[in-house]
Amino acid sequence: MEEGEIEKRAFDQAKPNREHLLRFGFKMESGRLTYRRLLLNGQFEAKVEIDGERAKGEVIDVDTGDPYRLFRLEEGNMGYSHKVKEAYLELLAEIKQACFDAPSLHSPQAQRIIEQSKNRLKAKADEPFAEKHATALRNEKGKWIGLIMKIEGSLLGEQGKGEMEIINVKSEMVETLLGREGYYPAYHMNKAKWITIALDDTVDDDEVLTRLKESLEAVSK
Repeated sequence: MEEGEIEKRAFDQAKPNREHLLRFGFKMESGRLTYRRLLLNGQFEAKVEIDGERAKGEVIDVDTGDPYRLFRLEEGNMGYSHKVKEAYLELLAEIKQACFDAPSLHSPQAQRIIEQSKNRLKAKADEPFAEKHATALRNEKGKWIGLIMKIEGSLLGEQGKGEMEIINVKSEMVETLLGREGYYPAYHMNKAKWITIALDDTVDDDEVLTRLKESLEAVSK
């Protein structure tokens, strides 16, 4: 296994949080946030370094002062080297839980819309479907004012676009809006009362939030 591969798999696209790293005990060494811990009753020392969003680490044999690399072998990783690997992975898991933020499954615009709808419209956000990632935005009574999800562009007639992130909102201006770029007939909703908007910055944030506000008003009637 290549250097850094164990760390890459352990942190799995999660993003390091500098404040949490420092609180955990990471210290700046040679321009990198570094954490050290003894493993297996002090026989080995683990060193984990965070440089920007990249993580790497090594395990040192305390008696010799040399790097211990046997635990990185894909095959034949049994016996003592397996114990070293388990101890190191436990440390990485602890660091991930305490110091890393989970990767967002939404596009940058979708993330902004979710946060701004909470702040400006007092919307509540939750994930309504266990089998796939989607975020529902609800009014105070729990009714949907918007549903954010990812679908294939071909389902909206956009051949070759691949996966698209969209939001469905209720609207009393469906016919008017369908003439604008970034708007589509509602996906999996009543096409006479709902409309789909692409969340790829084709429609700017303020306009999407205006549509959400209108949806909130329509749903609350």
